[in-house]
Amino acid sequence: METVSPAEVERRYANVREALVRDGLDAVIVSGSEYSGFEGAVRYLSGFLIVHRYAYVLLPVEGDPSIVFPVEARYVGEHGTTWIDEQVFVDAPGAWLRDRARDRGWKRVGVYGLDYVMTVRDYQALAGGELELVPYDVEFDLARAVKSDEELASVRDSVRINAEGFWIFLDAFAVGRSEAELLGPCEDYFVDEGCGRQTMDMVLVGENGEAEPEFRIASRDRRIREGDLVLPSLEIAGPGGHWVEVSRAIAAGGAAPGPEARRMLEAYEDEVLADEDVVRPADLDQVDGVRAVAQQQHTVDCAGRILGDRDGLGLVCRRSGDDCSRPGMPARRDLTDGSLVRTTRLRLVQPTRLRHGRSVRCS
Repeated sequence: METVSPAEVERRYANVREALVRDGLDAVIVSGSEYSGFEGAVRYLSGFLIVHRYAYVLLPVEGDPSIVFPVEARYVGEHGTTWIDEQVFVDAPGAWLRDRARDRGWKRVGVYGLDYVMTVRDYQALAGGELELVPYDVEFDLARAVKSDEELASVRDSVRINAEGFWIFLDAFAVGRSEAELLGPCEDYFVDEGCGRQTMDMVLVGENGEAEPEFRIASRDRRIREGDLVLPSLEIAGPGGHWVEVSRAIAAGGAAPGPEARRMLEAYEDEVLADEDVVRPADLDQVDGVRAVAQQQHTVDCAGRILGDRDGLGLVCRRSGDDCSRPGMPARRDLTDGSLVRTTRLRLVQPTRLRHGRSVRCS
């Protein structure tokens, strides 16, 4: 995992504490679990990546932070990776957090992950006292929404790895190959590049030029057929932990893309044009209300989670122009300068036989 500089840590804490003071809170409890997408907020404030069970970070307005682990699983990740000095292992994290708040005289505490992440027993322990618990998901996301240059370097690296994974998939794409055959080499590459377990590789595929709406685990048995519309869902976080997704729909000849897919493509293109009027450079005073689709487990998470994703570190920055970084690559949003992370999933590519086996042309 990449090391976060002390200056970056202080920047993150200062932004969150500024929000806490504004909202009249004494501290924030940030919840995280090993469920994919729910570990990023803990990593953002501690440098610790959860690989087992769950954990909490307690950040007060004044004083040092703490990271709290359940004692039932002494190992929930590489504890030495956190920059937080106070590492607490207890039978009931909620009770410990409640007692810490009481001892410090705190009255109102924000909770990130109150609805979706915090365990029931820990909530019951916290809610059973006099402490007022304030849901704090959106406010926390907005506090970490604008990324520093240090974070953007991690985003760029994640995008580089993810984009290359798409090319690996496309280079191997052929009628008659199984979905798993195509995704396997992508996963090998992601692990080699330091993604570890922070990958979510699935496919969206359909016959007669129309892909079904649900992603699924790649099949070892189903073979790509003439007329399929295939969209590899390659979501990864690089060593720095920022989740991204760079993907395109692939038409396997025949009837692909079908009429419905073309209607969706037109809708996406209209949305891209509409973005030109509303997406602009952002600073900390402009973030409120901005929604970015991006995934960070240390991710490019969104403030508002448009697609329901809830991954990691958060990105709302600025737009850049389209970038065709490889010959024949359909236009995409370039993330190398910290642009808004949004994947126009239905930008279509069609494999054509050229040098190196395959290239693409945009339909």
